[in-house]
Amino acid sequence: MVEAHLSETKESISVKSIVFINSDAKDIKVKISQLFCISNYGKPMLQFFIHSNKKTIRDVKKNGTANKYKAFQLEFTTDSKASIPRVIFISDIQIVQTFLWDIDPKTSRGTVTTVQSATT
Repeated sequence: MVEAHLSETKESISVKSIVFINSDAKDIKVKISQLFCISNYGKPMLQFFIHSNKKTIRDVKKNGTANKYKAFQLEFTTDSKASIPRVIFISDIQIVQTFLWDIDPKTSRGTVTTVQSATT
């Protein structure tokens, strides 16, 4: 679940996301990587890769019972223009794609979200 909002100054995007991490894990460290790209529709888009030092996917044990996972709400704001071409402004970005990125790309999942204006 992901929600994205453009700030009133139109210079940053705030993102809220819920991720599931193994409930037995200790010392969980979450990192977020940002990548600029062009969407399939030719629109500027930011991709965020959320990754952890612990398993973030539902892992079924050999006996058929599933591990228990806790939900974590992440909130972050991006104003980084490091990967964005100079002719693109943060306010031009209407789409963000967020991945819960795991070691195995088959288990990574992406969610596309429309960036809402700060007034909605």
